[in-house]
Amino acid sequence: MPGKRAKKLREVGAEARDQASGTLSNTRQSLSKFTLDNTLPDGLVGLISEGLSLTARAAGRDSQAAGMTSSVTIMIFGVLTSWSGVGLVLIAIGALLFAYNFLRLIPVANKYHKKAGRRVGLYKDRDVPLWERD
Repeated sequence: MPGKRAKKLREVGAEARDQASGTLSNTRQSLSKFTLDNTLPDGLVGLISEGLSLTARAAGRDSQAAGMTSSVTIMIFGVLTSWSGVGLVLIAIGALLFAYNFLRLIPVANKYHKKAGRRVGLYKDRDVPLWERD
């Protein structure tokens, strides 16, 4: 039968293990909350989220009308930022996506778009690394 000192040593060892385990658990939990959307300001997170969904809609993830509307929004954003070189690129991309979505109004073209979209994974919902919000 162990003595009182041995029991105390075991209790101290168990307490140290519990403290170390708790510290590791809390550290892991804190680090898992360190994501881009939790770090950036809410306004910037909303802008990035809207940009990602706008791009997916303009690429044809949604209906033809939603694609054309999204591509016009991209062109408007390009006009607003036309003082930079990026604005001109956005206008060109928006115009190409608008023409593509306009072409999708033809039923045969839309059928092939959907078929190719399933093949390349256009309709799959992908997550952005270190991003929790949708």
